[in-house]
Amino acid sequence: MTHADTTITDAPLQEGSLPHYIAIEGPFGSGKRELAIKLAETLGYDALTENVEHNPFIDAFFKNNPAHALACHLYFLLDRKQILINQQKTEQHLKIADFIVHKDHFLAKTLLPEDEFEIYQQIFDYQAVELEEPDLVIYLQMPTLTIQRRLQEQPYANLETMHPSFLAQVNDAYRDFFHYYDDTALLIVNAEGADFIHDTSVFNTLLEQLAGVQSGRHYFNPEFIPETPP
Repeated sequence: MTHADTTITDAPLQEGSLPHYIAIEGPFGSGKRELAIKLAETLGYDALTENVEHNPFIDAFFKNNPAHALACHLYFLLDRKQILINQQKTEQHLKIADFIVHKDHFLAKTLLPEDEFEIYQQIFDYQAVELEEPDLVIYLQMPTLTIQRRLQEQPYANLETMHPSFLAQVNDAYRDFFHYYDDTALLIVNAEGADFIHDTSVFNTLLEQLAGVQSGRHYFNPEFIPETPP
């Protein structure tokens, strides 16, 4: 995303104008989990986060070990669907997830050999259930080198073991996926230098963005937030 793509709305945040179901996406290390939790705490939403550290195949997957790739994808698929199914049984309709299920299908198709993807596809179809689509998806986009640096600071075990070439492949797959994504409203965020957790002005401006996105594709570059006069 280039600076010219940046769109910043000045619409005020109004009660009832926020999406009821928000999903945040991006590669491991993009900060999607932390942002999902902070947004949920701020807005009073349920936070739905995937269990990355509980996946027994994650270490081998990050090392780009093809013998464990299918098992890793299937674990994520079943775990994500179960999280959404459990939440749909509650009376809370306001939720923020750090994943979308169909993203994993695209990654599996990109990263798995053809014969293993056929197995994945069969299980994906067999597990098909009616899952609510997000009202808005936020895609945290950043260069591979930035993600690699952030992975060194992640609290999850084994994230730092991801092979650099595999990390680049995964990041490219995300970019390709969201280049064609049009299932829901989409906000593409240039998150390379953004600190949504500690920078209050950047976080509040993101909240204003959420209130203004109702449909279509939008872009947000925190580097272009006007500074408040002293």
